[in-house]
Amino acid sequence: MTTQVEPPGARSGTRNYVLFLLLMLTILSFVDRQVLTILLDPIKHELALTDTQLGALTGVFFSLFYAAAGLPLARLADGREKRSFIAACIAGWSIATVFTGLAMNFVQLAISRTLVAVGEAGCAPATASLIGDLFPPNRRARVFSAMSAASAVGLGGGIFLGGSLSEHFGWRSVFLFLGIPGAALALLFLFTLPRGDALMVKVKPPPMLETMKSFWRIRCYRVGIIVTLTAGTGAYGMLGWMATLLIRTHHLPRSQVGLYLGISMVTGLLIGNAVCGQVTDRLAARDSRWLLRVMGFSLFGVIPLALCAFFAKDVTVSLVAFCLTMISLGFWSPIMSTMVIGLVPRETRAVSASFNGIFQSLGAASGPLVVGFLTDRLTPALGADAIRYSLALSMIFTGIGATTALIGTRFIQAEYRPNGTDGGEAAAAI
Repeated sequence: MTTQVEPPGARSGTRNYVLFLLLMLTILSFVDRQVLTILLDPIKHELALTDTQLGALTGVFFSLFYAAAGLPLARLADGREKRSFIAACIAGWSIATVFTGLAMNFVQLAISRTLVAVGEAGCAPATASLIGDLFPPNRRARVFSAMSAASAVGLGGGIFLGGSLSEHFGWRSVFLFLGIPGAALALLFLFTLPRGDALMVKVKPPPMLETMKSFWRIRCYRVGIIVTLTAGTGAYGMLGWMATLLIRTHHLPRSQVGLYLGISMVTGLLIGNAVCGQVTDRLAARDSRWLLRVMGFSLFGVIPLALCAFFAKDVTVSLVAFCLTMISLGFWSPIMSTMVIGLVPRETRAVSASFNGIFQSLGAASGPLVVGFLTDRLTPALGADAIRYSLALSMIFTGIGATTALIGTRFIQAEYRPNGTDGGEAAAAI
């Protein structure tokens, strides 16, 4: 059993308020990220794009640049006051979101999505590092589950807002509208968080090369990278194209898809995240191997449920199956976030979260692009049903991730150091 240490300087009022702002940040970031998926068809028709180009917009031009910017920004986050750093990132991606609505061609869309990715890339590792500072190990899975639940609200909210607003005002107005709450949230971070609080102080991270070498020596961290990459490919391929599947194969209007899919996604992820936090914190407190066991079993559960959602002829069955898929998928991200900051010392937590985020971003880039590429190739033979089969093929990656997670249970007991004080020494000894 792991000894639980209360983080230094974690005052209750500050802790709760910072968590509230982080939840709002997460919701908004995922709204900005996901809203594009419900708008793919009107953007395609207005700008004469292919499905491969759409897959690149939802994947490559967001996720690859998210990954590329992640490490240098995480390095800055570890060495600077996080309050103003996060505020600057929010302001940057909100401005880029507005420019997305002004784009007139594929290149301008790609540049705008790239800038959104860079802004969000700075927030994610700083957020993970703050959670490690604010909360003791026996509460982190629940906190990361709350953050994942906020991401679920953002994912569903993005689809709902995109579908509803675009039906009445056009797709461009959606992006223009989303710049407003981003500006407000940046101001809240900058002017309402206490200056000089113990949780906001800077720490001195070790040299980057030394940090990366220490991560690589941790076998369980390598396992996490593989799971993140493969599970992310399957998950983001599904999230990026499920709305389009419902539009093309079930012939629903965007406003209905936004409502129904948003409800299914949010309900499923909220349930999965809530159960994950409660179950995983209790099981992992007794035996850290349960972190990877729960992750592996839940990813295996995604596959049959997702296939049912893709191939169901009745739209209600498809939506119910998708909701159940989201429940099972809701166990993956909170556990991974908990694990990667528990394998390293405190001064490298943001870099650790960012490094893991890079591989999640690579999966997020690959998933929509692979599905879009396969759909273009299968459409001549299968017509509208092509997207069903391309999504089904993407589930191969989810199976690889699930298998890898279960293999990793052999290493985690020796390497998991959630208090963050001896992770580096443990890594060096491997």
